[in-house]
Amino acid sequence: CYAPMAKQISVIGDFNNWDGSQNIMQKVDYRGLFECFIPGAKEFQKYKLHILGCDNFIKDKQDPFAFCNEVRGETCSILLDIDQIHVDDAEFVSKRDRNFDRPVSIYEFHMGTFKRRADGSCYNYSELADIMIPYLKKMGYTHVEALPVTSYPNDASWGYQTLGFYAIDTRWGNAYDFAQFVEKMHRANIGVIMDFVPVHFALDPYGLEKFDGSCVFEYSNEHEFSQWGTKNFDLGKDPVRSFLISSLTYMEDKFHVDGFRFDAVSNIIYWDGNADKGENGGAVEFVKRANGYMHALYPSVMMIAEDSSAYGHVTRGQFDDGLGFDYKWDLGWMNDTLKYYGKDPVYRKYCHNQLTFSMAYFYSENFMLSLSHDEVVHMKGTILNKMWGDYDNKFANVRNLYAYQFAHP
Repeated sequence: CYAPMAKQISVIGDFNNWDGSQNIMQKVDYRGLFECFIPGAKEFQKYKLHILGCDNFIKDKQDPFAFCNEVRGETCSILLDIDQIHVDDAEFVSKRDRNFDRPVSIYEFHMGTFKRRADGSCYNYSELADIMIPYLKKMGYTHVEALPVTSYPNDASWGYQTLGFYAIDTRWGNAYDFAQFVEKMHRANIGVIMDFVPVHFALDPYGLEKFDGSCVFEYSNEHEFSQWGTKNFDLGKDPVRSFLISSLTYMEDKFHVDGFRFDAVSNIIYWDGNADKGENGGAVEFVKRANGYMHALYPSVMMIAEDSSAYGHVTRGQFDDGLGFDYKWDLGWMNDTLKYYGKDPVYRKYCHNQLTFSMAYFYSENFMLSLSHDEVVHMKGTILNKMWGDYDNKFANVRNLYAYQFAHP
């Protein structure tokens, strides 16, 4: 456990009747590392960290490095033997690459809403793979991208307010089930991309917030809170960088995912996502390190930026003064194109520049054309309802839009 300002930490759980006077962790490093060994602890037992912080308050926290947490509504971490997790996909992994010279078509989805049973309950990860694969193959998708599947407390955040960066969320099974999901996708020759949220984390008191009574993970100044009412990671701190980059390497080592999409990169590059407030140098350095480290260890894994800013060189290497991503979502193309398709054809001749403008900047980055969940949430309307015309014309426009998207360079 990393808690540099903690006065005392003990581990409480099913194995010691939740007694904080037992299993007291020893400080083994002056920088704030604590550890202890608990004989007899068994897989799937629940536990928490019982922390006396520098503020003299005692808090029971989830383990930030836990590999499993209880389903939302409950707040314990769960012991999991990760040595038993295996993904049998050596042939697929040996042949994959970052797809620079092959078509890529990604189906973005949310585990809990792709499909449910008749009674409204959710399928687990492994079951969902069996349901999805025939559809994905029929539609010609090369990859799936899951909205965050790391542990998060609030359903309404769809996983973008994470607490357990090493824990596969238990709404839809556990890490064993997710390993089966990836293995089945790879057997069907479909890559798996995970959403990664390194910008902010949820405020729930059993999580990362004021972990040892001090700001271990978050900023301690005016940048502490994000625009989403969560807390920003202090990406200038090496322990925070290590925490997040290690979560990427864990997911890759254990589950063999094929890419990571960094959420809200503009909020990493600029303070509070506002270019007028200046560049966040520490956070930019974090991104460069994360991409460089992942490319060095896993050369075939795609690193993707969801970036709405005009920051240059997002997909150039660090030695070319870039951030090191392989791909960047072209959100300008998305905005211009949807505006164009929403217009009456009588007036489209006056705004063809909304279609042609993307080629003016196209070669400056490695772009992906995205029509994602962001375009339809918060009552924005479906892609269909963004089209001009009556019922039949809307469908005709959507067919034309998707053909244009596939034909765009």
